[in-house]
Amino acid sequence: LAPWEDSRGTGRAGCVGEASGGVTVGPLMMLLADRRPLDWTPQQSLELAALGLTTIGLSLLVFRTPFPTAYIVIPLVLWAALRFTPRETASTTFIINAIAVYGTTHGLGPFPLADQNTSLLVLQAFVALKSINGLLMACRSAAKPEPANDVSMSCERRYWAANTSELHFHHDSSSLYS
Repeated sequence: LAPWEDSRGTGRAGCVGEASGGVTVGPLMMLLADRRPLDWTPQQSLELAALGLTTIGLSLLVFRTPFPTAYIVIPLVLWAALRFTPRETASTTFIINAIAVYGTTHGLGPFPLADQNTSLLVLQAFVALKSINGLLMACRSAAKPEPANDVSMSCERRYWAANTSELHFHHDSSSLYS
């Protein structure tokens, strides 16, 4: 328990912590509850293993040294977002966040400051920024249209571009346009 004098800072850190935790854990729980089978090719499985090992290794390195290199893990989240589904992106984000929280609460990594509440606020801003951006990028990547749809849309656009010059509007007293 924190002393009463620290309650204002502790309360603020707690509220922000709840929000950033919800941004990290909530999507992960929802995406892991999805029972669709994982249909990775052997090459994707190998790439996912490389992503996982790199994420763990780089996160341990970053959050155990006092150098300000926390944002160097963001490309890992983008790698997961652009090459895999939101499920893998949320998992990657969770791993990074868990290691970052552990390091910060134990006085390691780039976020420990003189005041623990301030350290946690800075960490939570990092967690929220990375989690939201990674999931938005993953959702956008997952929503890419199929190539067939792109072709049909471009054909439709070409049709309208070719035929709009032939559209004529005539004023008629019974209706606005005929």
